[in-house]
Parts: sequence; structure tokens; C-alpha cells
Amino acid sequence: MRIVLSAALVAAFAMPAGPAFAQAKEEPRCKLQKAAEWRVREVAGLPLVNIEINGRKVDAIIDTGAPNTMVSRTLAIQAALSQTGSGRDAAAIIEEAKIGGMTRKDWRVLLADRDLGPDVALVIGNDFLEGTAFEFDLPNKSIRIFVLKECDDAFIGYWPSENLRHVSLEAGTNAGIRVAMGEQSFDAVIDSAAQTSVINTGRAERLGVTSKSPGVTPGGCVTGLGKQPVDSFIGPFKRFDIGPQTVLNPRIHFADLGAPAQAQRGPRSFAAVPEMIIGLDFLQTHRVMIAGSQRRVYFSHEGGTVFPAAVATACKK
Repeated sequence: MRIVLSAALVAAFAMPAGPAFAQAKEEPRCKLQKAAEWRVREVAGLPLVNIEINGRKVDAIIDTGAPNTMVSRTLAIQAALSQTGSGRDAAAIIEEAKIGGMTRKDWRVLLADRDLGPDVALVIGNDFLEGTAFEFDLPNKSIRIFVLKECDDAFIGYWPSENLRHVSLEAGTNAGIRVAMGEQSFDAVIDSAAQTSVINTGRAERLGVTSKSPGVTPGGCVTGLGKQPVDSFIGPFKRFDIGPQTVLNPRIHFADLGAPAQAQRGPRSFAAVPEMIIGLDFLQTHRVMIAGSQRRVYFSHEGGTVFPAAVATACKK
């Protein structure tokens, strides 16, 4: 069944458990063990969670767009972390990190060479998340990490929702999925540290939308954590499809995603410029679980405008 949403739809879906639970019962060996759960605190539009490093409580962000975990230089100094290497190979050793119910000892993480963002001491990247299932329940201000045991192909979407579905992760990616707009399908990256979903300018042009098109307005400055900002536009598109879910007539930011300089190392380093970044505006209206070991993304719309297309101020030159 295809789920069709208006771009301005503001409705919550809360239905009794359906096919998701029936399908899960077919795999009685599958165990979904919760390893961590946090209440999210939002700072400057970013969802922060509290963790403990060498006995010191600090704020961190789970960043699905970051291949590696990274610590700020400020925390490295304050916590007296041992440091190795230099330049792009600079790293720090965390003697003990407590992340929810998980403990990591003698953890080697990259050392940031610039600010990670307001109040952010640690970026938890995919090197830590690999092998787990991590759930963004931002409508309820929660983030959870699960460990899967003998789940194989079992449907592990456990929350009651009539529109709970899943799509496949793209090969060789930790958070890459396939989306479609009109007759065109392309790769997108779920980036939990990007405040706004953004389509790359080249893809927008192939969809018939440019900065000169009717109905296009300035979108202001968009950025992901640790990335240099870039000015954007907001354009009207006919539809956006992710798996069986369709958003009709969305207005989505588009910008030159290849513009930010890569000379300095931020928390993420894409192997290639993505065609689209699916950011926090999408996650804030959905419940999303990324299960890397299954190569799946489970999601359900929880209400609200999927792409609110809020206008930001222009980037400072």
C-alpha cells in the first residue's frame, strides 16, 4: 500500500499494531535488546544526548553522516586524553566511554581540527554504530540504540503504526537509501546532523528546478555539523517518494552540495557528493530506525509537514 502525504499534512498516525508485529512473530529467535536510550536536548537545532567520558558527563550527537567518531580538542584537553598522530591522522584515546548501557574502553577516536558545534564534545559516527540498530524517535524527543540477536531478515519495526515500512540501505553505505522524485530515482544520505534536507543543485536542475524557476525563493544558509555553510534556494517539486511513502507538492531546499571546502576535516567525509541530504526536518516528523546489520531503514510518518522549508538567514561572507 502506498502512503500519500500532502506537503502540508499535519496529522499523527497512531494505529494498533499491524503487519509489523505479525511478521516479527514469525521469527521467535530474534531479540531486539535495547542498549541505550536518551532524552534528547535540542541546542541550535541539533539533538544532543548525554554520555560519560572518563567520568565526565558531556553532550554528544549521533551523526549518521559521519563515518568516524570524533572528539573536540576542548574535551581532549579538559579530560587529559592521550593524543597520537598529527594533521588528518590526529587522534585521541578515550580510556572509558559510557554510552547508555554500553561501555567502550581504550577507544581511539579522531581529533577534530575545528569546532564541532555549540556544546558538542563528541560526534558519535558510524564506526561506533555499525552492527547496531539506532532509532530516532524525535517526535517523542528520544534516541535509542539496540543490539540485534539472530534477527536475520525479521521485521524489527516494533512500534505500533499503520504506516510502518522499510527500505534497503544502499551497498557500501551506512545511511544511504534510494529515493525518487517524478520519474527520476537517485541516492540520498540520511544525515542526522544536517538541520535541513537539501537536494544537490545538479539534481534539482535535472528535475526542472533552478534558482530562476517560478515559485523559487531564497532559502538562506544551510549546513550540517562541522561543514562549511552554503546558501540555498527553496523550490517547488511535484512529489517525493521514499519506499511506499509519497509526499505531494513538497517545497525543498536545493544548494550546491559540492561547494563546502574539504580542506579541513569535519565530522563527516562523503566518498562522493550526495544527490540529496535527508536531514533533521525529515527525522522530526518520522520515527526512523537504521539497522545496519540488516541493511534496512524502518520508518513511519508521525505527523507534521515533512519538509517545512523554513527560510534561514543568508550565509555570512
